Amino acid sequence: MSTEPLWVTADEVIALNETIVKATGESHLVRDLGSLEGALARPTTYFHYEDVTEVHFLASYLTLAIGESPRLRTGQQEDCLGSGLSLYSPQWLRS
Repeated sequence: MSTEPLWVTADEVIALNETIVKATGESHLVRDLGSLEGALARPTTYFHYEDVTEVHFLASYLTLAIGESPRLRTGQQEDCLGSGLSLYSPQWLRS
């Protein structure tokens, strides 16, 4: 069995979005928390049920899932990239 990643949480994506949006002077708003949580669950599903263990695929699924629909008011594209890249960091892997 492959080492399971530490999955990105909704709170982490929201914090990332707040940081990104603050730099632009725009207001922060979570449009659909349930939808965001569903998007974050997509790579977990691939890991557990489709036996996808390669981090680059999981990060791609995460990036795509967050970017597919507007879950946050602004900063969506940056959140996608930041969340996807976070899975590449060794600190996100459990031993």
